[in-house]
Amino acid sequence: MNDEILFLVNPAAGSGTGASTKIRLETLLSEALPEARARCDLMFTDPHNLTEQAQAACTDYGTLVAVGGDGTASQVVRGIVQAGGSARFGLIPLGTGNDLARSLGLYDPRMSRSLVSLQRALAVVLSGWPRTVDVLDVSGVGCCCNYFGLGLDGQVLSDYVRSAGTPWFTAVRRSTGLKFALYGLHLVRRLFYRMPVGLTVQIPAERDGGPPTASERLRAVVISNTRTYAGGFVLDPAARMDDGLFEVTWIRSLLDIVRILLARAGPLRSMAAGLKSTQTDRLAWHAPKGVPYEWDGEPGSGALPREGRVTIGGPLWALLPPPDGTGHLPPGPGT
Repeated sequence: MNDEILFLVNPAAGSGTGASTKIRLETLLSEALPEARARCDLMFTDPHNLTEQAQAACTDYGTLVAVGGDGTASQVVRGIVQAGGSARFGLIPLGTGNDLARSLGLYDPRMSRSLVSLQRALAVVLSGWPRTVDVLDVSGVGCCCNYFGLGLDGQVLSDYVRSAGTPWFTAVRRSTGLKFALYGLHLVRRLFYRMPVGLTVQIPAERDGGPPTASERLRAVVISNTRTYAGGFVLDPAARMDDGLFEVTWIRSLLDIVRILLARAGPLRSMAAGLKSTQTDRLAWHAPKGVPYEWDGEPGSGALPREGRVTIGGPLWALLPPPDGTGHLPPGPGT
């Protein structure tokens, strides 16, 4: 396989530290790894056509490395999948949520400010273990790495993105803590949100823990492939990205929202066990008009298709740390 590596760096990632991270990567490669530098190129991401940029790059590079958050990683993965999955995927996580990095064993909260952390991430890219991981194929939407959320999640994220376009957002955009606080405020505003009547989700009959009754007004349905979502909130701590299955979680009440919030703390992760969820490798949905949605932390750009399916897509070869003793993906620090 082609051993040329392209680092696609989002300059806005890491609360604006992406540009300086590109300089540090260039310095590390030039001074400490000159032989590797000869087969590495670095460029900034195209904010409007990143998926197309990544897809085109698969012609000339054997590995594409997303340097940024979940949104950057998701678009690079889409480009690789659309190019036929021929290129390997690497990740240097700089985002706010970093749910993909947490589930791949690559998360390090010090990445944007620690040279040692950046060196470790670079070592995984240059000599990591290539492993196949699952991606989700969502008909009418595209492929995604982390999760596809219907209802409350999509509504809150849309509210947050709209506020991010206001002039006063510049006061908080460089602080991860303030951005989480702003997101929390939008969540509080929407605590009593209910999805429109008529949403149905069909899962193969052999799977346990199917959907709630049709008459139940749900807050959200989260179709996920990672242990955490929305920046580290636990849905299923046992979820894996390499088992050929994804998780479907039904968020029905305020109590379910409280369970998710409390499960963020390590000692309280067992709270997530109270959520109604199931595992499957495929599902179909029928949705009424007006259901908001989001995928991989980005709001849906158009109306949700009235009917669609979610299946396991791919393949995607990712460069990861060595597997744990079970042969599965290792947990990362801070997961």
